[in-house]
Amino acid sequence: MLSVLQQALPKDWQIYQCFMTVDAATFENYMANMGPLMADKIGVAEFVAFNRCTQQLDKKKQVSNQDDLRIRKMLEFIHANFAEKLSLSDVANSADISERECMRCFQKKIQISPVQYLLKYRIRQGAELLLSDRGKSISEIATDCGFDSPSNFTKLFRRFYNCTPREYRQKDTE
Repeated sequence: MLSVLQQALPKDWQIYQCFMTVDAATFENYMANMGPLMADKIGVAEFVAFNRCTQQLDKKKQVSNQDDLRIRKMLEFIHANFAEKLSLSDVANSADISERECMRCFQKKIQISPVQYLLKYRIRQGAELLLSDRGKSISEIATDCGFDSPSNFTKLFRRFYNCTPREYRQKDTE
């Protein structure tokens, strides 16, 4: 089979170089699985192009799956530790990646930074606590959600919900 391939090899040097990177066994396996009609019609250049495309797609899929796994680890870490003082470094370390890679993954997968996600998650948790645990003060809820001060919690809460935590709690009782 290889001698047939060598005879059919185009004269174009770039195609020849591409062909040389393809394993002969891979080509033979591919041709055997295609069936006799298609194997006669496909050329070396077409096979090389097809093989390159599938390899690139596999690499992209692998990177995407790796990013999904990393994001899952980082989100689980944030959800489990949102009440603690967290840094970008802590979030990145939870997935064993650099801070830069952490930022890239977040931007690619959920289009916000890890710090923005953490703040939104804390505010969401605070909103749930305001309604589910009416015995707790707003200061206690702010502390439980990882905020240093109730005023910072209130400021961010207003930005996300267009009302203060107190107003949000009162709206629910009406």
